[in-house]
Amino acid sequence: MSKRTQSFLSTNFPKVRTCLLVVTFLNFFWAQSQDSLVKAGYLIDCETLQPIPYGTIFTQEDRRGTISRQNGFFRIENLTKNDSLNFRAIGFTNLRLGLNEISDTIFLCPKTQLLDDVIVLADTSFLFELVTKARKTQTTNARTSKAYFELQSFENEKQIELFQGYYNGKIQGYELTGLELKTAKFGLRRNKGRYFISTEASKAICLHQIFEESQYFPGNPFEMNKRNIRKNYLLQLSNKYKKPDGSLIYVIRFIPREDSGNLFSGTAWLDSIFSQEADRKLLMGRYISWSENRILLKENHEKIAQNTIPALTYHLKAQILLDIISDCDSAYYTIKTVFDPYESYYNRKLENTDVAFINIYFDLIEWKKRELNEKLKTVQSPEKWKEMYSKHLTELEQLEKIYFKEVDHGVNRQALFKWNDLIRPELQIDNCAIFAVDK
Repeated sequence: MSKRTQSFLSTNFPKVRTCLLVVTFLNFFWAQSQDSLVKAGYLIDCETLQPIPYGTIFTQEDRRGTISRQNGFFRIENLTKNDSLNFRAIGFTNLRLGLNEISDTIFLCPKTQLLDDVIVLADTSFLFELVTKARKTQTTNARTSKAYFELQSFENEKQIELFQGYYNGKIQGYELTGLELKTAKFGLRRNKGRYFISTEASKAICLHQIFEESQYFPGNPFEMNKRNIRKNYLLQLSNKYKKPDGSLIYVIRFIPREDSGNLFSGTAWLDSIFSQEADRKLLMGRYISWSENRILLKENHEKIAQNTIPALTYHLKAQILLDIISDCDSAYYTIKTVFDPYESYYNRKLENTDVAFINIYFDLIEWKKRELNEKLKTVQSPEKWKEMYSKHLTELEQLEKIYFKEVDHGVNRQALFKWNDLIRPELQIDNCAIFAVDK
């Protein structure tokens, strides 16, 4: 027999015939007038159609609100017909709707500016810098914030407990110091004649200190130094958002290397305001799209093992972005070449041949973008554009593989000059001459 408890997980679970007892608690009186209204629905990403968890929903008039659950569901009560609701989530365009405009599904669209100011990270070491920096730059500011907690308990893969609660959370710095219950519900499933109940869960949450090691809780990367984080965790950059003030929010998943149950897994949202020093470790400056200006990389001073395979010390990825805009009975497109900010890094000592190699690669993608653009001009169908674009990307992927294999990050100078000579008449750019690469 095994028991396990999950927190902040989706509320969707298989229907069973066993009775599930559900109880709802409210810490306020139901002294509502007959005119009081309730709105409930789901917050959904308009592009991926995936739920948006932990979005904020609040009234414009008096700022009363709630947050969406892990599955995007929200519910807000005590509304009047004259109220309007604001829907917000990090990385998405804000939305305000009157009550008569609200359906059971609210779509928020990602901000288009996320494609601007492309930043190429050195490698995943930058993520470890961000997590480590968070521990070193703690704040002591106190505030109150909306909080949502969900807990599911299982025995032998059979769910026996469910808890969902909304709170006013008291926060000191990065730590949760208190929870004031606003509304909650829990469900219990009878198992072998008994009920299983997790008691004082909110107290346990408040006792957990994210930056302090504890014998009562699994470990997490924020209580570790950089060496131990690398030893115990894999870090992945899930997304990146730009705030109105220009700073960035990095969404970082942390995954234990071993499934021992002794370490938390989860997702952290880190604001780059606190990590300006770490930001300096970016390999490249900011580039929006291809231009005749050349890419100049900053030297990476981290030591590289002598036996490291060269192909594993760098990865370059540029993209051709096609945006099709339909307007009533007409359609048009925009197309550009940009560096992929999530996949590109260059963790090698930089010589002139390396810089030429990188710029020839970027120019190669731009050249193929121009070829695609000429083909797109010959048709007027958005469906044909998509078809041609998809086919072109497949062909481009094969061409990239040939380029990387032949040139070998500039070691094969004969191949480097061959590709340089292919690009030069198309773009009127001679990278080998610009960077003084000799045959």
